[in-house]
Amino acid sequence: MTAARTRTPLRRDAIVEEARVLIARDGLDALTLRRLADSFSVSAPALYAHFRDKEDLLRAVAEREFEELMVRYRGWIMGPWITVAALANGATLVTYDGAPDWPDPGPPWALVERHALTFLGVSPTLVRALAAAGDEDVAAHDRSSLRAFGSTGEPWTTDAWWWLFDVAGDGTRPIVNLSGGTEVGACLLSVNLLAGCVPCSVGGPALGVAVDVVDDDGRSVRGTGRVGELVVDAPWPGMTRGVWGDPQRYLDTYWSKVPGMYLAGDGARRDERGYFWIMGRIDDVINV
Repeated sequence: MTAARTRTPLRRDAIVEEARVLIARDGLDALTLRRLADSFSVSAPALYAHFRDKEDLLRAVAEREFEELMVRYRGWIMGPWITVAALANGATLVTYDGAPDWPDPGPPWALVERHALTFLGVSPTLVRALAAAGDEDVAAHDRSSLRAFGSTGEPWTTDAWWWLFDVAGDGTRPIVNLSGGTEVGACLLSVNLLAGCVPCSVGGPALGVAVDVVDDDGRSVRGTGRVGELVVDAPWPGMTRGVWGDPQRYLDTYWSKVPGMYLAGDGARRDERGYFWIMGRIDDVINV
């Protein structure tokens, strides 16, 4: 007879306490969440069910904001995208392993100065943490090589967007905000520098993609100020072929709600000029 494995009760306070023990013992790095999940014999996503998101878990543990601790799951779109895109365009890719605002808020700007980076990818969560630390670390580093910022993954707050543009970007460097999905292997929306940057917006449709925001009946809500669902209403490059091993789930999740339209899974708003704002995720299908 084999004894069943006993698991520590998966409660929010137990998760936080175990995380504190792990961080005190091993430090805070890109594998902290994996070690934390292993402590409870669960997958990392199972931990997030007890929190609003990964950032909420980290705030509860460290009492301060971080960029996503895993920095970018390599299985999500940003891992292969930045790697393939940079190398395909003959660029040099610089990655950073560790907390981007510890032991001080300097690592991103030190990297820009040390390697003469021309393009810096950030997340709104990271920028909020850097902004809260003040302007001194930004001013202490040479950013003259920097031409633009890239951003994706979550909605912006107005204060964070303007801090990045005015303080870190000296009011001259554009923020190329975009939104897409691992399922489509690319972006659906992106800032077009020829059309200018609108604060916190993700710009307009990417090349070859017919994107709109609709209500539950599939009617466009453009220019109404209302939040609807982001959809694609015509074939486009990079269409998902299905969910591996569950073709019906693919149809039910992405195509059944509004016939003839692909549901991207984001709540969004579109103004009368055609600019889009992503308001947050409606549904997540993929776990990494």
